[in-house]
Amino acid sequence: MQRGDHGSLGAGHGAWLSWIAEGGTGSFYEPLRWPGWRKKRVYPFLWSHEAHQDLAGTSRRPTP
Repeated sequence: MQRGDHGSLGAGHGAWLSWIAEGGTGSFYEPLRWPGWRKKRVYPFLWSHEAHQDLAGTSRRPTP
């Protein structure tokens, strides 16, 4: 892989940045979001050590 080549994306860094700036991440992550996801927060954060120890112990609640 050469510098600036983003593997299976088949695009360079500039095209990737344009995709992000044009809102590409919204449609990319859409299938992973649940109804009302913007109004809720998950704690502890899903990537934290605590969440990995007990994922069922995380909570979703409205964000103030």
